[in-house]
Amino acid sequence: MKSGKMNIYIMTHREFVPPQVAGYTPLQVGASLHEDLGYQRDDEGDNISAKNGNYSELTGLYWMWKHAPKAEITGLVHYRRYFVDAKGDPLDEAGIREIMDGHQAIMTPELILDTSVREQYEMHHVAKDLDLVEDAIRRISPEYLDTYHAFLSGNRMHFANMIITSSEIINRYAEWLFSILFDVEAHMDMTGYDDYNRRVYGFLSERLITVWLLYNKIDFVEHMVALVGTKADIKAADETFREYLNRGDMDGAAKYYADLQEKHPDYFHRGSGADDDFINHCIIVEIYQLEVAHHVMQKIDEGRDADAMVRVLREVSMRLGECMQNFKNQDAREALVSYIENERISPIAMAMMVNHCTEDKTQRLLVYSNIAESYLVKGDHEKTTIYAQLAMQQQ
Repeated sequence: MKSGKMNIYIMTHREFVPPQVAGYTPLQVGASLHEDLGYQRDDEGDNISAKNGNYSELTGLYWMWKHAPKAEITGLVHYRRYFVDAKGDPLDEAGIREIMDGHQAIMTPELILDTSVREQYEMHHVAKDLDLVEDAIRRISPEYLDTYHAFLSGNRMHFANMIITSSEIINRYAEWLFSILFDVEAHMDMTGYDDYNRRVYGFLSERLITVWLLYNKIDFVEHMVALVGTKADIKAADETFREYLNRGDMDGAAKYYADLQEKHPDYFHRGSGADDDFINHCIIVEIYQLEVAHHVMQKIDEGRDADAMVRVLREVSMRLGECMQNFKNQDAREALVSYIENERISPIAMAMMVNHCTEDKTQRLLVYSNIAESYLVKGDHEKTTIYAQLAMQQQ
């Protein structure tokens, strides 16, 4: 890359301390709706600032497209989320040039989903949104349809609407993106959408950026992202989790969990600073969702507050550890099964806890086989069959 001006915009809706790195400019998104923060505003000139509730940080991208001076290096990051160097500091120009050497853009690390991209979107948002996008692409850019379909059928995507590239590339992307989203908006009916899903165009763009990059064969490199103030944010999120769990609002906790996964996938990465309580609260919600899906009568939250549920997870983890140290230890095995029975822990919950305790399929097989054997001795053929099936699934 040749030398030239760098101007990366930091999308923010609140006051913050910008990084002391040359070439970063705070951009207040949704500025027309809020008090002036003293930063560059996204409501100057041609803008969609007033649509921030639906477009999220894209109101900033629109302003960049229409008004930002051309720069060889440009892009958008978030006020708490940056592409970082080995020290965890936002990348400076030299670092960016080194990373982009031979490439056209920097993107966030690829997420590998447990489901297809379409299924993941439909689980957390409104399914018809994707159909409206397909209709818009068919009307405006039909040449993108095959790439769009292949992307939705796959299980890989990038998160956070972050990119570093050139003005030429980001403007080409913005022109295409907004042509699609404005067409979707013209055909959109948000009746029944909650506040979360009204941010629909921000969610859609997180998918569409990969479609555009792939179709246009943009050579991008993935680079690590870090949050500023992550530990404090996760602690606050965990307190919200605890509030939901303590008042028995498991459905509310599940929706909050989905919201965190969508908005803050970094919270769930290794090295995020998440403590055991936060991780355990996430596991509890996952167990509850599976128990509901399988119509389990005695669920993990029955008669338990947040602390009691966490105690169950920790006790099971400890007893599983004792069993895995020596599978011939009959006392440890019987103590585990007695605890399962006394606490009325469902096989669904046990499977989730075993999965979190070990990734070794051989150890999982031995755990389930030993539990099945204990139930066989007790004469509980239903539980014997369930745990035997879990064991077979590890082969």
